[in-house]
Amino acid sequence: MCFRKDELENVLNPLFLQSGRAYREQGSVISAELQKGRTLIDAMVRGSGASVYKLLIDIGRNPAGELEVTGQCSCLERYNCKHVAAALLEVAESMEPQDQSEAGLPRELGIWLDRLREAERCAQPDELPDRLLFLLNMEANNAGSFLTVTTVTAKRLKSGGDGKPVRYTAGAAATDRFLRPQDLSILSLLENGHHRGDGTYEMRSPIASQLLEAMLETGRCHWDSKDEPVLQRGKPLQSPLAWELEADGTQSVRAEAAAEGTLLLPLAPPWYLELEAGLCGPVVTGLPDTLAETLAAAPPVSFNQADALARAMEDSFPDRTLPAPREPETKRRDDVPPVPCLRLRSEKEDIHFPRESEPWEHYAELYFDYDGLAVHPMDEEPLLFHRKGDALELILRHADEEIAFFEQLVDLGFGPEEVQPDDDFLPLTFLDGDDGWFDFVLLRLPALREEGWRIDVDPSF
Repeated sequence: MCFRKDELENVLNPLFLQSGRAYREQGSVISAELQKGRTLIDAMVRGSGASVYKLLIDIGRNPAGELEVTGQCSCLERYNCKHVAAALLEVAESMEPQDQSEAGLPRELGIWLDRLREAERCAQPDELPDRLLFLLNMEANNAGSFLTVTTVTAKRLKSGGDGKPVRYTAGAAATDRFLRPQDLSILSLLENGHHRGDGTYEMRSPIASQLLEAMLETGRCHWDSKDEPVLQRGKPLQSPLAWELEADGTQSVRAEAAAEGTLLLPLAPPWYLELEAGLCGPVVTGLPDTLAETLAAAPPVSFNQADALARAMEDSFPDRTLPAPREPETKRRDDVPPVPCLRLRSEKEDIHFPRESEPWEHYAELYFDYDGLAVHPMDEEPLLFHRKGDALELILRHADEEIAFFEQLVDLGFGPEEVQPDDDFLPLTFLDGDDGWFDFVLLRLPALREEGWRIDVDPSF
């Protein structure tokens, strides 16, 4: 697409534009080339000293025909900086009309022709068998949560919908026919951020919010899986941020005015995501965007940590009122008995040598139920946390009763597996093999049920 130098005054910081002119006049622009679709500029600009910065600039026009620029640079400023200005000035200077018949057209008609060309490039026929999909998710590390997107391809099915997804790792350098201009633009901007090399990108750049907007506009953006509904752009939500009490007693930052179960995406500004409705949009928090983004990324805070964090935040930000974890109303309970639960299941062994019998292993998975809370027998926490409305119940575990239930199974011939998976139950098996299982199912299991044990038999057993 074409643009004029004077249009840059409406989209770039005047100081950066002034510095960019000086950089270009000094010959600091090493290269600046329009890529596929003429909406991406790949550039290299020499900075102060011996520094050379790599740039990727996405250009387009909004429905009103106004120029829009999203420029990423490897310098410390990173976004729409003076190096971006220099590269754009270089491209604008060298840009010629695509056709001699355009030379006499007024500016508004040239802009309209650019928009018409872009619309034609995006109007690829729907019968193309493959499509690029964008699957969003949330991950967390020690610094808090962040949004990720995984690119996959899927074949369109004659019955409707998409087939089995395959991770797409080729990126913006690919020449696949099914890639549309907006796909290449999104991939290029994603690759300039945190790319793991497996088709998954961490959306932690200053333009992550704009990237999400672009993915929503494709009509191929989903949460977690292609089988989930296509996400739609919702209206902005006016809401302060607040710490919300979760079912397990931890507190997490949420949009206070959002519906129950709404996710908060750590972007600048934060976005809400209503999973059932498939709607997402920005949250107007009343805080600076980067500050709101950092709050939205906060890791969950446990019951024992909430008061200390609230005091630390108050000491750290004396001149600003920020939402802090609160101490919920609590009720301590020691009258909740553990209900012993067994889940019986079987699975085939992964073996590659002959056996006389069928290669099946059988398990009795033990856990305890405290008023709806499943507890692993090896969990050493003496207290359980259970949210009841806005209050928090502190349920005291009965270790002596749990030990007695476990020893009852040991007396029946059960023993724990050598390797314990990270689940909410303890897998046990009979030490004397299948003969013990037959005796247990026919003679012992009915007695356990009569004693109040809860038995769940999986179809595999």
